[in-house]
Amino acid sequence: MNRFYKITSYKRNRVNSAVYHLLKGTSTEFILYMMAKTENKQVKKLISMYFTHLKEVNVLTSGNDLISLGFTKGKEFKDIFLKILDEKLDGNLKTKEDEKNFIKNLKSRQKGGEP
Repeated sequence: MNRFYKITSYKRNRVNSAVYHLLKGTSTEFILYMMAKTENKQVKKLISMYFTHLKEVNVLTSGNDLISLGFTKGKEFKDIFLKILDEKLDGNLKTKEDEKNFIKNLKSRQKGGEP
């Protein structure tokens, strides 16, 4: 529960992805129990947001899309998909085209030597 209180202090544009990663893989029953036990309205709101909006967010880009954009199959795919998911959760990417543009930007930063 303390992690939720910490999340409430995160930058507004990164709260969704933090909530998603905190709750993903946790049983629905336990999450609902936490929601019932807390008196913190912000925490209740974050848990509700997870169930109503975040839980079903997924990446539209496929591995084949990454290959067509010049990436080589491997661990890098997982990292890219995670970055895309976080951006989608935080409201920065909406469409598959947004995802592709984000990926192209990642690729160009890699070529340019930026981290």
